[in-house]
Parts: sequence; C-alpha cells; structure tokens
Amino acid sequence: MPNWKKVIVSGSNAHLNQVTASYFSGDGSGLTGVGGAITIQDEGSTLTTAVSQIDFVGSGVTATTSGNNVTATIAGADLINVFEEDSDGNLQPTTSNTPISVFYELDSNNDIQPRA
Repeated sequence: MPNWKKVIVSGSNAHLNQVTASYFSGDGSGLTGVGGAITIQDEGSTLTTAVSQIDFVGSGVTATTSGNNVTATIAGADLINVFEEDSDGNLQPTTSNTPISVFYELDSNNDIQPRA
C-alpha cells in the first residue's frame, strides 16, 4: 500500500508555484489550467487541437462514441445509385427514386455541371 500523506494548504498567504501528486481528491472545480488537448480530425487529417466545444448539427449527421473517441457521420449519396450511362455511353442522372442532395444539373447540351 502506498504511503499517502495528506497536505492541507490554507490561509490568505498560502501560495504554491507547483504541486506534483499522483492524484488529487475532490471534484476539481477549483483547479485551473488542467486538461488535455482534444484533436479534431477530418478523415484522419488534424483540423485543430484547441477545442472548447463541438456541436453536431443537421438532419444527416450522426455522432457516435467508442471509448473516448467520437465519430461524426454525415449521410451522403451513393454515387453508384445517382448516375448511370445512357445508350450512347453518356453519364446521366439515374431514374432511381432514391432521394439525393443535388449539387449538379444538366446544361443545354445535357452535360453535368455544378449547380450555380
């Protein structure tokens, strides 16, 4: 069993520059400047390590946890079901009834163009 020693520091002139311990007891509500960095990644690439809050929004967003790791999944269209080739081999929007978010449209030549 470890040899624990309880140290109490109190009073109006009690100042410590550094305290090192194996653990602290209590809720930690009076501690400042503690905590670890949280890394936010997009497909494995780090976006930031200075985070104070994350808010997942949108009807197509699902956030899940596994241990201390959080994964946010954004529903997207499966492009295999969105486009198909016509009889001339041209890529055309599929006739499927699967709903998709459309970011492209056909121009006057029936070529796919980014939606303006």
